[in-house]
Amino acid sequence: MKFSLASERVDSLKEYFLKKVSHRIHSDDFWALKDISFKISKGDSFALIGSNGSGKSTLLKIIAGVLEPTIGKVSVRGAIAPLIELGAGFDPDLTGRENIFLNGAILGHSKKFMLEKYDEIMDFAEIKDFEDVPVKNYSSGMMARLGFSIATISKPDILLVDEILAVGDFAFQRKCQDRMQKLMEGGTTVVFVSHSFSDVERICKHAAWINKGNLEFVGDSKEACNRYEHSEDYLKSLSASDDIQYNIDSIWSPNGRETIIQGWAYSKYGNVNILLPSNVQGKVDRVEREDVVAIKHLNGSLLDCGFKIIVNNKDLDNLKLILKNKVHTLTIRV
Repeated sequence: MKFSLASERVDSLKEYFLKKVSHRIHSDDFWALKDISFKISKGDSFALIGSNGSGKSTLLKIIAGVLEPTIGKVSVRGAIAPLIELGAGFDPDLTGRENIFLNGAILGHSKKFMLEKYDEIMDFAEIKDFEDVPVKNYSSGMMARLGFSIATISKPDILLVDEILAVGDFAFQRKCQDRMQKLMEGGTTVVFVSHSFSDVERICKHAAWINKGNLEFVGDSKEACNRYEHSEDYLKSLSASDDIQYNIDSIWSPNGRETIIQGWAYSKYGNVNILLPSNVQGKVDRVEREDVVAIKHLNGSLLDCGFKIIVNNKDLDNLKLILKNKVHTLTIRV
């Protein structure tokens, strides 16, 4: 997949077209994906892994038909339900109720079908109290809940899921994963993009590791995660103090007043202390994460490597997490 990137800055669309017409603007070719080839079988669960900017989301958009490959072709057999961008298919000025029918129409469903499934959609999304509120007032988590509920209501042939589920709370993520598991048992093919090794290994049988637009490995999901986790590409994506490893699993605002952040952190020296800046109101709770301990092959003493942080929304602009072990202090902006 090739994109043309302007080699010089233009300040307006008018200036761009004038320079383009007069051949006074130059562009460089950028290959977001190159020489990618693999097959996904019916009913398979397949993950795309790699660092930010590696080409995962671009590939998902090509599979969905949103982008057309520069060379080569993609053969897709079956109806696709894409969840590749938060809010895609929604009109922000319409209510949740109205957007259910709009999104259903985009997916090819009749109004009668959506009426029959309406209560089921709302029950799964757990936003019944906000059905007549314009979605522009929804949190990112509420948007993800509604989008996933609509996309999976009809048991699609192929479900494409980008990282939008990461904005939901941990309980809803597991709820979505349970539904994906049932869909796969019914023959739905799932293509899943995630930075969470535990999610990939739990949900997907196979995976492709993409690095800077190139296919590094395709095969068993555990093997793919293991190769990526021990690669230079992955180590560069970690914190500067590479003995402190962490992941932000979800960020969600349940009520518009507070934000909940969930994740995990550990180091070779043991548990990592999680602190908030003095000018941020909130609390940090430690959480047991058996999944992280099992996947990372950690000592049982690191069982409470998980954390749940609740902060006041008015402090989000100042929010940083301070991660400390016996040797290092690492500050990350959320």
